[in-house]
Amino acid sequence: DLDSASDMEGFVFGNGIVSHKWRGQVCSRRLVVKGCLAQGSKENARSRRKSTAKRFREVSEQIRDELKHTEKFPVKISVPYEVWKPLGLSPKLKLVRVFIDKECFYSLPEFKRQVLQQMVRLFPVMSFHPKFVLLPDEESFQLLAAKHVLETDKDLMRARDAAEEAGDQLMLALQPLKMPHLPEADQVPEPELLKSLKEQEDEHVTALSFYKFVDIEQPEFVVNRSRRVLSALGVKGRVYIAKEGINAQLCVPSNLISCLELSLADDPSARCDQLAEIAQWANRWVPREIRGAFLNVDREVTLDDTPFVDLRIKVRHQVLSDGLEKPLDWSNNGTAVSPEEWHQTLTSNDDVILLDCRNKYESQVGKFENARVLNTSTFRESWDWLRKELEGTSKDQRIMTYCTGGIRCVKVGAFLEQEMGFKNVDRLEGGIVAYSKFAREEGLESQFKGVNYVFDLRLGERVTGDVLTQCLNCGAKCDTQTDCANERCGRPFAQRHFVQCPECAAQLKGCCSEECLQCISTDRSQSETNSVFSTRADRDEHSDLLEEYSREYSTSEPMLMRDLQQATQEAFPSRAHMVCGPVVGRLLKSIVHMTRSSRVLELGTFTGYSSLWMASGLSDHGELLTCDIDPKAIEIAQAFYDRSTVSNKINVRLTAADDVLEELVESKAEPFDVVFLDANKAKYKSYYDKILESNILRVGGVVIIDNVLFKGGVPFLHDQYSDDSTLFQQLRRRRTNSIHEAGRLARKMHEFNEHVRNDPRTEQLMLPIRDGLTIATRIS
Repeated sequence: DLDSASDMEGFVFGNGIVSHKWRGQVCSRRLVVKGCLAQGSKENARSRRKSTAKRFREVSEQIRDELKHTEKFPVKISVPYEVWKPLGLSPKLKLVRVFIDKECFYSLPEFKRQVLQQMVRLFPVMSFHPKFVLLPDEESFQLLAAKHVLETDKDLMRARDAAEEAGDQLMLALQPLKMPHLPEADQVPEPELLKSLKEQEDEHVTALSFYKFVDIEQPEFVVNRSRRVLSALGVKGRVYIAKEGINAQLCVPSNLISCLELSLADDPSARCDQLAEIAQWANRWVPREIRGAFLNVDREVTLDDTPFVDLRIKVRHQVLSDGLEKPLDWSNNGTAVSPEEWHQTLTSNDDVILLDCRNKYESQVGKFENARVLNTSTFRESWDWLRKELEGTSKDQRIMTYCTGGIRCVKVGAFLEQEMGFKNVDRLEGGIVAYSKFAREEGLESQFKGVNYVFDLRLGERVTGDVLTQCLNCGAKCDTQTDCANERCGRPFAQRHFVQCPECAAQLKGCCSEECLQCISTDRSQSETNSVFSTRADRDEHSDLLEEYSREYSTSEPMLMRDLQQATQEAFPSRAHMVCGPVVGRLLKSIVHMTRSSRVLELGTFTGYSSLWMASGLSDHGELLTCDIDPKAIEIAQAFYDRSTVSNKINVRLTAADDVLEELVESKAEPFDVVFLDANKAKYKSYYDKILESNILRVGGVVIIDNVLFKGGVPFLHDQYSDDSTLFQQLRRRRTNSIHEAGRLARKMHEFNEHVRNDPRTEQLMLPIRDGLTIATRIS
């Protein structure tokens, strides 16, 4: 009897035991595996696995007892791209395993009914999607075995018997009989009023932020819908969505600010004025989870000073990483105090403890007078400071907290009240941003002095002329923060910012100390001796010059390729750099031509630039199979394939690389002569091993791997002098958007490069072209 454990998150009990993992052999210890709720990031899944490991051990013995009295068979269900992508489901769950009762195999309707029950449990959005119910009953879908529809009970039994004879689990594909009409993946219908307002190009943008702590069951669904809505409103910035809520820093064209405010209102449909059309549109498309948030509107700036250059929305484990062992009730977080009341309290000299909840590098350039700063490097360190510094303080003492925009004070307030027992905790609503705006508009003398550090391209907003800190080198009054020019600087990454006056910056050439300047001088001497450029920045510029020269003195790029690059730039301005370029493109064509290849496999189509080059090098009866999961990119690729002379040689699939490889293995397809690997970087190792172990590439064939140097960050992991700060400096120099994420991928790429180098099955050649290219020839 497992009823007592049925409320455990991530576990499925009852008629079918479900997992998003699968193994070749059935293991009773794995028959209850969390998976139905594992729709978040890898960090989400990892943390949930850790938190449920103890409980799993406690119930595993009970499960084994249950299995003694029941007989279940494993079935792998393939969920098509057309289902999980529009619904915002995680691609991790596109192949799931369910365990079905033995007697269900004698009745196809009962079998489908039990499959449906478990699939809806895995993907709840199928049953409560706001616009449709995808699988209302067992008659709404069909099951396919080896591409053949199961129509009768005998078909089901034959499929199961065939799987048993082959020593494998039964694998079926789920196919809805009627797909609902869904909007394009990257856009939503725009009302005419919104289109006309966007055509009136505004030369100013308004910076704003908002956050909201709310339970979000499916962050991926909210991410996809939010991206479409905010893109339609012309918004740029950073949005983080987690199961605990949402946190956003944005900028929007000033003439659209009222549209954004209305779209995020608690009940936009209540409007009946000239914006009623926008209200109806927002009521239909804006996710309810992000409505009703407090909009913290900052100041207006020109387009040249825009805080953000693109829109990025990501799923996070937490919207604000706190490091707490267990989450608190974020709704119980103290009293929100308006900027006006805050100003009156500070000017009345009341007996309060004023806490600056920001990190050290933020508070050293600006703070409220008489505030106690936490001097932390990261927000996670706040709790130890609070326990130590407030020990012995009366629980009735009034404590006032502030931060940049207000979100950190929510968590600090919750901690002070729930963990430390304080009864009189206030927080500044809207943070320093809202207060500085209030003081500026009311003409009051600001109680906040100095610079408000902000997390966008502005870095800092001067509130008053007060200078609170001094130059690290000479001690002169200064509050200009910078990074050390020496990429081998020993300062920890979390303390990378320091204050330096212009005179010392010029004298030390941007270094934080004489030691770092000497290090750069030594590098320059060695580089000049070895005829190598003096700094990595120079080497980056030198690499660009070499590529430009190589392109100029190679056979010119066909006009079709130039048009494709232009179309990619227009459709994907932030991802256009993913096109391999004419030098690499011509190299790919040359390899295909010199090896006299007739079969080429490409994992990662994007807009089809590299596949067109390779197809042009194929023999007359050659074939190129390529795949990608982005429908918009595939649409552009297909349009240019149709314009080319090699369209008959290209077979493009709108599916993931894993599925293509699995299909090639199951169909025992003829091996390929060349494989070009340019898909999910984090899964390169599994792709590479699958290609070799399953004989997808013939002996003597070539696998070409792109991005093996990953934005220049990979070589510095191999450098004996390298550390985190060096890696992150290099990635920042390459203008990588998320240096932490880039660092993680760079490490994975370094591990993959080591794996390939030590592989006796291939001979490898790594070329420092663009983002790095490895050519590995299979020798055994």
